[in-house]
Amino acid sequence: MTEHIITQEEIQKYSSLSELISEIGNGNYILNIKNEINIIKNFTIDKELNIIEGGILNICGSGTLDIDDGNTLNINGGTLNIYYYYTLFIDNNSTLNIINGGTLNIYGNSTLNINGLNNNNSSTINIIDNSTLNIEDNGTLNITNDCELHIDNSSTINIKDNGILNNDGEINYIRK
Repeated sequence: MTEHIITQEEIQKYSSLSELISEIGNGNYILNIKNEINIIKNFTIDKELNIIEGGILNICGSGTLDIDDGNTLNINGGTLNIYYYYTLFIDNNSTLNIINGGTLNIYGNSTLNINGLNNNNSSTINIIDNSTLNIEDNGTLNITNDCELHIDNSSTINIKDNGILNNDGEINYIRK
């Protein structure tokens, strides 16, 4: 597999990761964000994406980011910020992993929706290995349709300043 470091120019040019890959040449790529990237439009994560240590992905404005069809977003020591009325959807058996000291911040009237159509398509958020989920300043996390959030005893969820966690799914505490 070949590593490809995603640039701001690529994010601005394409509307999905599959479009980006078709442009750079189809192949087996590990897609990584290693610096600060801003998304202020609709965008689809339809391939696995890693935000690695030192990498920051800011998604903001009135757009949406979709992780769909069994794909994965790994916040692996990096940071994902969702703010200013942006919505992140994790749908159809997809996964968001916040691992190895990674941080997810939801604030500024933004929303993270984790959705599943039924038990066979439920999506998951994993928060493990000293990682953090912050929901604040009117940010919202909605867990719906038999979806799950897993957190281990080295990680933290902080809900403050009018942050909201709506759970119609399942929250599991994992002991190490």
